[in-house]
Amino acid sequence: MRANPGGTIEPADVIGRDALIADLWRDLERRSVVLSSERRMGKTCTIRKMTAEPPPGRLPIFHDLEALRTPLEFVEGVFHDVEGYLSRFQRAAAGTRKLLAHLSGAEFHGVKIPEIAAAHWKELLARLVEDLVEHLDCTLVFFWDEFPLMIHNIQEKEGAEEATQLLDLLRSLRQMNPRIRMVYTGSIGLQNVITSLKRNGYANEPINDMARYSLPPLALPDAKELAQRLLEGEGIQTHDPDSLARTIAEATDCIPYLIHHTVNKMAVDDGKPTPEAVEGIVLGGLTDADDAWDMRHYRTRIDRYYSPEETPFALGILDVLAGSGGPLPFARVFNGVKSQIETEDKELATHVLDLLLGDHYLVQESGGDYRFQFPIVHRWWRLHRGIGS
Repeated sequence: MRANPGGTIEPADVIGRDALIADLWRDLERRSVVLSSERRMGKTCTIRKMTAEPPPGRLPIFHDLEALRTPLEFVEGVFHDVEGYLSRFQRAAAGTRKLLAHLSGAEFHGVKIPEIAAAHWKELLARLVEDLVEHLDCTLVFFWDEFPLMIHNIQEKEGAEEATQLLDLLRSLRQMNPRIRMVYTGSIGLQNVITSLKRNGYANEPINDMARYSLPPLALPDAKELAQRLLEGEGIQTHDPDSLARTIAEATDCIPYLIHHTVNKMAVDDGKPTPEAVEGIVLGGLTDADDAWDMRHYRTRIDRYYSPEETPFALGILDVLAGSGGPLPFARVFNGVKSQIETEDKELATHVLDLLLGDHYLVQESGGDYRFQFPIVHRWWRLHRGIGS
């Protein structure tokens, strides 16, 4: 197995996700699922493995939604997926094509839905599902990757009303059609996107019928196995491969993408495979001017997804926790924020803490104290913000 940071991983090479996948398929027997994770945890690899190795009676369809910015683009993607499935039976989405012909005033033969149909995207999506269900002899599972990002993009380009209507229609369609499941996956919290919509008056709960999962880093034994297999695949020799693999796993917080990056860098540098070399690679990744590890998104996405009112609180909370020697209770976090911002607004501070928890920046321990979820993000934040311990 070769190191492949950021590349497509073959399903057979996805390590440590079998138990989670079994749980997901078990839940999908009854309901749809939201699967969230921090970036680079292997979320896309996991769902691609699920689509490649489905259990009997399940038909998975995968679609990456990251680039979509309108409901019509989403409907067009679903249209292609549905027609791809129906073509196996030498059938087409006849009802949908008939509706498109009616809307455009001519028989529809193409694959690009005309812009004139944009105002009717809800009717088109409902008709697509009707065409699909008519010929469905199994449970179809739509795996929609980066779904929260698409909803955010629609809100930005088309307005909150269009985004909320899509969320509500999808909820209605899956409830009316028991042979259809939906898996929403994303690396930003869908709940935070919904919170943004609620600031614009949205009152519904569009995912309260779905099971919710969070994809964690690999367990340490699985992370060690991944590191060992990559070291072997790259031909990196060491007198103690078990110890080196453990060092790599721990130094990268058992995050698959960073394990791939570290071993790949070790192979390219052709240096001595030692714990000191691992530390040098990790420090280099955290301070790299080109940001090959894409760590700056932890800062930039706050400006993108948090309101102007929330942003200074988010930065203040993270700065306080980054400079602490350990987990902190709310009172100490809030006092630290007040030293940076003139405020007595505990409710807003609590609200932003909830957002940071949902966005995988922080975790709350059983005793109530807060800390960074990932030590490597904690370390990067301190370096990036120039915060001493």
